[in-house]
Amino acid sequence: MTTVGDLLVEFREKPGKGEEPPVLTLTERNGFVRQADRFNKRLATEDISNYKVVRRNDIAFNPYLLWAGAVAQNTIVEMGIISPLYPTFRVRDEHDPRYVARLLLTPQLIGSYDGIAFGSVPRRRRSSVTDFLNLSLAKVPSLPEQRRIAAILDHADALRAKRRQVITHLDSLTSASFLQAFGLPQSWPTRWPMGTIGDIAASVDYGTSGKAGPAGEWPILRMGNVTDDGRLNLGNLKYIDLSLRRFLNTRCDAATCCSTAPTARRRSENRRSSAPTSHSRSPDTSCVCDSRTPRRPSSCPPTSRVHTDLQFVNASRRLPSTKQTSTRRRCEESPSLIHLLR
Repeated sequence: MTTVGDLLVEFREKPGKGEEPPVLTLTERNGFVRQADRFNKRLATEDISNYKVVRRNDIAFNPYLLWAGAVAQNTIVEMGIISPLYPTFRVRDEHDPRYVARLLLTPQLIGSYDGIAFGSVPRRRRSSVTDFLNLSLAKVPSLPEQRRIAAILDHADALRAKRRQVITHLDSLTSASFLQAFGLPQSWPTRWPMGTIGDIAASVDYGTSGKAGPAGEWPILRMGNVTDDGRLNLGNLKYIDLSLRRFLNTRCDAATCCSTAPTARRRSENRRSSAPTSHSRSPDTSCVCDSRTPRRPSSCPPTSRVHTDLQFVNASRRLPSTKQTSTRRRCEESPSLIHLLR
């Protein structure tokens, strides 16, 4: 049976007198990183005589975080130093260093690391070098096959890195194009008249406070669906079941449009009583049943115009034909969505 100890051998090398190699830190996700890059300062003591040297392709692990996969290979510097806390290993000559490093980070082995960790504090469970080296492995392929596998995986990593770079450049393309077209925001007051969002917003409405879940008729946009760069992320939508009236957030009754605004309704009725019949009205005062473009009900708040249109259309489709006629003639609409939805 093959074990980790058949691939690695533990060693301990200290820095020579007068040597000042870069100090490295071992992380769970990114492997070895320069300590100065991660913490923006040097945390190592002035006396580094007890620190351990790791050369290129050497391997080390954090004994308190091995269960989380904190094992890494030095690929960033030819020679660095790490805390004496970390056990250090070299790959035996009959194995490929890159293949062994990838083998140690497979999900199967990381699961085995959790099995050899001991301690009462979950985040500080410790693993010993002996248990690590005695972990069992599947049969290891020949050295040429190890090199072939490692080369394929290295190439895949290089392609992923290039793709991340391209995506980063594309993300900056939008802002660069915007600046090229409009210039810096500081120059806008000298180029265009300035205003506020309120000058161009027809209405600002609140959403619903109803409880949403994984299933329902209406999708709900939440704060988490708006990204930091002003885009909509629709990958994790929640859904809710609401009546059309409540969903559209309007105070107009779906069947009569104007039942909740008696004062405005009386004004509308007074205008109708003194106006000609519906089919002889001018285009700007025609009722919904006319073929002309309708007007907005005077009793409906301007900010509810589109909401009312959608409610009225859906409600009128459900009414008997006689009620549809009487209901439609009660609403004098402005140019709206009704003629598009009929």
